[in-house]
Amino acid sequence: MKNPKPKPFPWFWVAIGVTFVSAGGFGGQWLHRWNKNRYRVHPSEVVRLIEGGKAPTIIDARRSDLYEQLPLTIRGSVRVAPENLATSMAGLDLDPNRPVVAYCSCPDEETSARVARELRKMGFKDVKILKGGLGAWTNAGLPIETRSDLSQVGVELYKALAGGNV
Repeated sequence: MKNPKPKPFPWFWVAIGVTFVSAGGFGGQWLHRWNKNRYRVHPSEVVRLIEGGKAPTIIDARRSDLYEQLPLTIRGSVRVAPENLATSMAGLDLDPNRPVVAYCSCPDEETSARVARELRKMGFKDVKILKGGLGAWTNAGLPIETRSDLSQVGVELYKALAGGNV
């Protein structure tokens, strides 16, 4: 009786399988990153919208405790409390067809992303998230405001901490 010739290991098929698994992993990561960033805009893009005549409504979506800690806001922004969004939106007369940009000071813009999702559910058509939030706006040197209950020394202190212009 003869021994059969051994079959070679299918390296070709292993390489094809590894290639497909790698491509699937890369594609999944790319899709996740695209889905996360598709509604985010940089401060320069917001300025471009304002200069282009499509002035967006800028919404300050910081949590109440963070809003009290840092009294800086983007000039002309509207304050909305994310804890009770429906009641804070009730008093505002906002056009659902006008662009909206929400910002916060959380890592990864989590609060403004949640507010943007809720605004889309409420019927707003074009809702964006300010990438980097209030920190990115102040780092870009764009105009910010402070609350009127601060002294001039407090304004200068916050201005130095935020690195922006008041």
